[in-house]
Amino acid sequence: MDKPRGRLMLLRTSRRFRQCVVVLLGAAVLYVVSFGPACWWFATPTIPGRPFDRDVGDRFAPRIYLPVGWAYRGARACGARPIEEAIRWYSELGGKPVLVPSNYEGDE
Repeated sequence: MDKPRGRLMLLRTSRRFRQCVVVLLGAAVLYVVSFGPACWWFATPTIPGRPFDRDVGDRFAPRIYLPVGWAYRGARACGARPIEEAIRWYSELGGKPVLVPSNYEGDE
């Protein structure tokens, strides 16, 4: 009789696979949780990665949070208001409003 095989069986049989899954899920959770404090502490008054020729008065979140900006823009486009409001609320929890980049230039 053959052993059952498949991806889900790896969770039952392979300790190393379980550890990798836990580490990857933990990293994803830490990324999302760190978004708020990064907005509060590391937001810059200029567009990240550009010279200081454009001081727009707004604060920009670090560019590493570009996927969060994509999620915000996507939620806004499809009308998923709770997601949009949750991202905005968490980014502004520390005080001033923060703009989250949603394109590679960081100006949108």
